[in-house]
Amino acid sequence: MLVPPQDLSSGELKLTLLPGVIRAIRFADGVEGSWRSAFPARPGELLNLRALEQGLEQMKRLASRDVDMDIVPGEAAGESDIVIRMRTSRSWRLLGNLDNSGAAATGRLQTGLTLALDDPLGLNDAFSASLSTDNDGRGAERGTGGAGLQYALPWGWWNFSLAAGSARYHQRVAGYNQSFLSSGRSRNLDLTVQRLFQRDQWQKNSLQLRLNRRWSRAYIDDTEILVQRRHTGYAELGWLHQSCLGRAQFNFTLANRWGVSWFGSQADAPEREPDGQNAERGKTASSACRPGPCRVAGVAGRRRRFHACANRRRSCRSRLTPALGRSHGQRPAAGAHRRAQRSRRLAQPVQPVQHRSRRRGAEQCDPYHADATGRLHRRQSGSRQRADAHHPQRSHRHGATATPSAPASGAISR
Repeated sequence: MLVPPQDLSSGELKLTLLPGVIRAIRFADGVEGSWRSAFPARPGELLNLRALEQGLEQMKRLASRDVDMDIVPGEAAGESDIVIRMRTSRSWRLLGNLDNSGAAATGRLQTGLTLALDDPLGLNDAFSASLSTDNDGRGAERGTGGAGLQYALPWGWWNFSLAAGSARYHQRVAGYNQSFLSSGRSRNLDLTVQRLFQRDQWQKNSLQLRLNRRWSRAYIDDTEILVQRRHTGYAELGWLHQSCLGRAQFNFTLANRWGVSWFGSQADAPEREPDGQNAERGKTASSACRPGPCRVAGVAGRRRRFHACANRRRSCRSRLTPALGRSHGQRPAAGAHRRAQRSRRLAQPVQPVQHRSRRRGAEQCDPYHADATGRLHRRQSGSRQRADAHHPQRSHRHGATATPSAPASGAISR
């Protein structure tokens, strides 16, 4: 805003409005770096405070940096220079972890090692590589392991992320006559593109597109189970919202995910029933809030302790395929793990159960017996057999017989 020379005797004051223009974006003396991939603003454009906040936030994503900026007057009227002040520390980190987040069947204790690199290509990017394995010390009986790579690149209003990972597991399962080794392997490729379309002093809103491709295979004693081979993919489109309510930060995500056949992904199995399980995901929504310093405008408040609270909801139009319920680092979908356990129990052969009756020394083996058609029936107690002797129709209904035999192949009547 300028006041040009003028005569005020008329009682009028004339002001000249000059839009602010960015003359240069530079680092302070003694600081080296690249700002072009982080800042959406360019020299010669109108000075947009939100664009400067976005660039500052993109550079602050790296843990090894503490970045701030100053807006200083330029040489000409209406021009400003953006001076970036940056303090850096070691650009690589080696992190280890030990926890009990694993499953009891494949190893409760988990050990991980992660190598993180900040700005490896000079584009304000980030790279990380991780390895994980179980730490139970029972490698012959059970175990898990995994590896992952991730690369993230900011570009103005955009953010790109590419992640690849692999996981494996094995566990020894007791069969009818012998035990066998059940194992599985999976690979995962994930591409995420995020675009910020609105921000102000109190909130930010972004759109996110995510493409995922997953390969999984299962084995029994190194023999692949072909019916469980899955090559699946999905696309997800979501809205991400972040806002500040006083000293509380509120995050909300609403997304829709659907199965796709891109890049050679499998369609639903042709033998699937109309209401059966498939690879299509339904709508997902999650929200979280936490009291703490707000960083929407790129300026952090005082450090203080905070507590986080989260509320997540997921709804699916149809039942999910059990193989898709679990991926590396994720929990199974609701109900998928229980259905998979029930399917495995029904697929296992009937095993004779040995137990002692109430009378000392009397041992009862093989609680199942087969009738003339080969169907298996549960053996009844002595009191039930004596009662059925007086009621032949009850005996016929319960399928009682007096001569037990070894379990035969056939369906089990309940």
